Amino acid sequence: FLDASAGHHELTHNEPDPQPEVERIVQFIIGEFAYLVQKLGSIDEGGARLLDRCAILGTTDVSYGRTHSLEDYPMLIAGTACGALRSGVHYASLSGENASKVPLTLMNAVGVTASEYGRGPARTTDTLGAIVT
Repeated sequence: FLDASAGHHELTHNEPDPQPEVERIVQFIIGEFAYLVQKLGSIDEGGARLLDRCAILGTTDVSYGRTHSLEDYPMLIAGTACGALRSGVHYASLSGENASKVPLTLMNAVGVTASEYGRGPARTTDTLGAIVT
């Protein structure tokens, strides 16, 4: 992967700090996310951009690879799902909210009727009101 000395997952556990190979891989992945968002934003669908009709979730999966920490879990959302989602929002939970609220919110925003998401401690029945219109 990008001339890395090992697989991404293995590197998250074993590469010594400050984990430059992991950082390079994550930067590449986020760059590809940005490329996808840019392309979706450039497609006109009769007066609306394709991106405006989407809700795309991008994440690094964890905040710190070595421990797979979920604290300060980074998530990016692109698109407004036809106006169901607010744009330009930076939301940081101060209470350690369940990150599963985000996918549940996005599913509902695009018309998937779901009352819950996740399993065990990651299960939620709550959506994230801060990102909906």
